[in-house]
Amino acid sequence: MSNSNTFQGTYEEAASVEHIRALIAEARGDSPNPISVADRLRQEWWASENPDEVARLISNTRRTGPADEMIPDHDWSKVAGWRNRQTALRQLCNELSRPTPYYQIQTRDFTIVGIVHRFFMLIPSRLRTGALSAVGRFSTNPHLAREDAAAEMIRVLLEISGKHLDDYNYDLLDEALSLNYELQWEIGAVKSSYRELRSSYRYALRCNNPDLVDSNSDSS
Repeated sequence: MSNSNTFQGTYEEAASVEHIRALIAEARGDSPNPISVADRLRQEWWASENPDEVARLISNTRRTGPADEMIPDHDWSKVAGWRNRQTALRQLCNELSRPTPYYQIQTRDFTIVGIVHRFFMLIPSRLRTGALSAVGRFSTNPHLAREDAAAEMIRVLLEISGKHLDDYNYDLLDEALSLNYELQWEIGAVKSSYRELRSSYRYALRCNNPDLVDSNSDSS
């Protein structure tokens, strides 16, 4: 299946966009803006044609965190702007010449919170790229679970490609990394000065009090 630069979101993606924008609008007291539903585009054909591959990828997919990790509560009233992760993932797949991602939902019944959902993400293989898989966290809200899985797949794609998303958040990260580098350099300089000062002090101490300083004092 060829990828197009034209926006071709799935019904599920459009529903998530509408749902989460409504959450933000409700928390901020705004009126939600209506959005258009794009043409439905799914990869059910790929899953139906490759059931063994889908099962293998899902069975081998693991999270780095707890297996039953839940998506934490989110304060939508603090959100000034929101970007759909599913849309970002499709755009990233297009930029990296990857097939459209496939979502498979898993529903479970947790004793305390009730029915929860999470999504397994699959990106089919191509001639020069292998298939990729990822899994999101659980949520009682399937729209949030779908977004979380898309975000996890974005991380996977960026890690294996050695690339990053150039946006405002990356600017903040770059600033934080630069500040951390400067602090690490200053800490290193302070440690070096301290070692030199300690060495000078011990040398003077040995010269003035040879009977009070033993040969093992440097190890203390």
